Amino acid sequence: MYKTKYTNMNLFLNFIISAVSTAVAAYLLPSIHIDGVKTLIILVILLGFANAVIRPILNILALPLNIITLGLFSFVISGGLILLVDKSLEGFSTNGWMSAILFGIVLSVVNWTFSVFKGKD
Repeated sequence: MYKTKYTNMNLFLNFIISAVSTAVAAYLLPSIHIDGVKTLIILVILLGFANAVIRPILNILALPLNIITLGLFSFVISGGLILLVDKSLEGFSTNGWMSAILFGIVLSVVNWTFSVFKGKD
């Protein structure tokens, strides 16, 4: 029988890592507010959807800007996706663009740190 890369347990572990990373990033930044665990779970799902579906389209459309800015425009795309989720999810709030961009950076660093401890896939 052939083994897939993402088993149910691996998907669950990735979701838990993303949820803990999001909670830690929100805790570290006073400009980010998450109302509770239910909002956190919905937030992780919406951010995952936005990163899986919307981000690739925006990256292709913004490729010339990314080339000109040496990739720094990716931070603006990340902040925009976080603001989009902010507008669509009640119970999650940011204080504007810079707050959303900083949240994206901190979230990436914390998520990477937790993923290192997870080990190989």
